[in-house]
Amino acid sequence: MDIMGINSTSDSIYVKYSSSDQCFMSGEDIIEAPKFLVDPETIQIGWGIYEGAYDWVWDEKPGVRTPQPTPDWKRAFSVWIFYKEEGPKLWRRFSWGESQGFNQLLSMIWNDIPANKGKVAVIEYTGGEEVKFKVGKSAIPKFKFVAWVDKPAEFTTLDVDQIEAEAKGESPGDPFTAVTGGSTLTDDELPF
Repeated sequence: MDIMGINSTSDSIYVKYSSSDQCFMSGEDIIEAPKFLVDPETIQIGWGIYEGAYDWVWDEKPGVRTPQPTPDWKRAFSVWIFYKEEGPKLWRRFSWGESQGFNQLLSMIWNDIPANKGKVAVIEYTGGEEVKFKVGKSAIPKFKFVAWVDKPAEFTTLDVDQIEAEAKGESPGDPFTAVTGGSTLTDDELPF
């Protein structure tokens, strides 16, 4: 029992897709909102591994694959998304189901990114598709493209790679340089 309410919420900047529950989560909290914004300018694709801590090697350019560091590394992605109720979140993962879902999401917006420079995509999560293997199972999140809209001023991001490098003592600089959004949209203007 959590009478004080100290273990029921999370301030994590990260979001993940839970294949067992078929929902998005931030920390231990389920995100109920089906619609979110995707900032295509923050898309990174590369390699990820977990060996006591997460490590990432990003392709120089999305869509141009760099060599796999070792056979243990898996294809990974990173993108900033924005929920009306939750604010900005970083979706950075390398799990099979999430990568399949993100790849399908990219195919919905990829060709239209250049024509919508400075805009963000409104995406709706429509559910999960369970996939069974010989051993175990996973789920692929499914999405629907809704529209391109101006990036709200509230949609700010941090240079997480710089923050992580600073924490490891690997890189000098200001890790808290925020990349901010453009326009301020009212609740009536957001399509969710």
